[in-house]
Amino acid sequence: MKLTLERFSYTPTEVEGVLTVAGVDFFTLERPWIAHTDAGGLPFKSCIPDGHYGLFPYTRSNGDRVLCYVNESLGVYYAKADRPRDAGRYKCLQHPANYVHQVVGCTAAGDDRIIFEGKRMVTNSRKAFDRMRELIDFDLQHRIEIRRTAGAIETLRR
Repeated sequence: MKLTLERFSYTPTEVEGVLTVAGVDFFTLERPWIAHTDAGGLPFKSCIPDGHYGLFPYTRSNGDRVLCYVNESLGVYYAKADRPRDAGRYKCLQHPANYVHQVVGCTAAGDDRIIFEGKRMVTNSRKAFDRMRELIDFDLQHRIEIRRTAGAIETLRR
């Protein structure tokens, strides 16, 4: 199944978007885009670049079954050992989280987006993630396109 992530806001602290899974929309929150000498952005500090990715099943150390973004031509790999010359990103996941500090190069999705105690967040990420599991099989590979929405807000530092 093909999913889409349309990013609509790029700021120095986060990137926001809408993830569409089987016709259902979820709000997303990611780290800000930070370029790096290697493709894929700054590891563990940046969101992954726009593009087409495979989404592969991945089991986290806590036993959670999640999805892992992979596009080797964009410098995003499944595992650390897959990278050439220790370059590029790995283990960029779609997993439950509510705040940007809870994702390190990964994507969090929730039912809504709000500002709470001065911080942007997505709400009900675990509930949203469980809903995604109902919509698609996390034991299969999927495809996703990540793209900038026309008219996206950009307030990145130059």
